[in-house]
Amino acid sequence: MLANLAVEPLDMNLTELAHQLGWTYTRYADDLTFSRTDDLRRSDAMHLVNLVEHALRAFGLAVRHSKTKSLHPEQGS
Repeated sequence: MLANLAVEPLDMNLTELAHQLGWTYTRYADDLTFSRTDDLRRSDAMHLVNLVEHALRAFGLAVRHSKTKSLHPEQGS
């Protein structure tokens, strides 16, 4: 519960960023998920990844690149 309170400003920031770019943002513990229902180019996803990485660094957090995935809806998880 305390961890959720600590990152609430980050969640609000990422929610707004995602909304502006047509994505949906969800988080469970330290797993961040961004999804869309429409087709997009890989460059759209990479643009989002770059913006999210910047937001996380500004909040004092680091990205674990080994956990970063970009999947087409047909690929599942």
